[in-house]
Amino acid sequence: MEDKIAAFVKKKRVIKGNQGVEIKEKKIPWYLKPILKESFSVKEGKDDMLYVHHEEWSPRVWIGGYKTKKDVEKIINSYVTESLKGTLQNKTVDSIHSLIVEDEKSFFKKRQG
Repeated sequence: MEDKIAAFVKKKRVIKGNQGVEIKEKKIPWYLKPILKESFSVKEGKDDMLYVHHEEWSPRVWIGGYKTKKDVEKIINSYVTESLKGTLQNKTVDSIHSLIVEDEKSFFKKRQG
């Protein structure tokens, strides 16, 4: 009889101990994990320059401006390559200039189509 009571108490503690325990998954920062080209978007500014945005950046943070699509591809490829090496957090690239876009409607050209 005592073994049944001990087993019941032990079972009750296990069940009660697991209830309400919320396990939160720690989010890995974008610059510490492999980056995909598809994670970037490009928009043309009213100054005819191209600007790049990563999906995990603040909506107002962009890099640029770049004169050609080739320049944009080079920058995006450098992000992808460096993220695979694990050195993105320590690497500085002179051609990357970030900016804050306060009002996208006045900064970027309207999309055609």
